[in-house]
Amino acid sequence: MNDKEILDLLTLDDLNDKNRELAEAIGMDAFRKLLLWGDGTGATYIPKIDRVVIPVRDELIRREFNGYNVYELAKRWDRTDSTIRRIVREKASQLREERRRQLRAPSAKQISFEDIQNESLRKTLRNTSVERDIKDKV
Repeated sequence: MNDKEILDLLTLDDLNDKNRELAEAIGMDAFRKLLLWGDGTGATYIPKIDRVVIPVRDELIRREFNGYNVYELAKRWDRTDSTIRRIVREKASQLREERRRQLRAPSAKQISFEDIQNESLRKTLRNTSVERDIKDKV
């Protein structure tokens, strides 16, 4: 019988404290797979949770960011305001550009210089045609 076949017979009772703790946490089948995968290399590193969840946390922060709530997010996520600014840098830039576009675009109540010139031209033409009509009638 080789080691891989014996591994199938391994139970929690056969393990020392550290290994038993790991096997209980992940289950015996996963523990066996881990042993086959690592094969005693000792190079397995299990990161802390806060390091693994960074991409998800950062995306949640970006979703909550509205352009004005850096300090609120820093407090809520227990991070410094500079960390929050770093996380939302790209979204902040997009929001600023969006605001610039909105400010540059005339609203429905605004008129442009072209509109003023065209309006003046229409008034002039109207007045001229009215004057012609009056002259024609007199």
